[in-house]
Amino acid sequence: MLDTRVTPLLKLRNYRNNPNSLTDIIDELFTLIILGDERVVKATYIAGNLVYEPKIYVE
Repeated sequence: MLDTRVTPLLKLRNYRNNPNSLTDIIDELFTLIILGDERVVKATYIAGNLVYEPKIYVE
């Protein structure tokens, strides 16, 4: 699971609640590639099982 609005800069850049076009989705993915870091990863699941969750998660 990714939190696309975890930092103030990502919140500013990814202001849409529900991207409703391909352009919006591409824009959000681009900002995650350029501005994202380890704080973006909220949890990792494999086959429905939680395998990673950061010990400290910034809300």
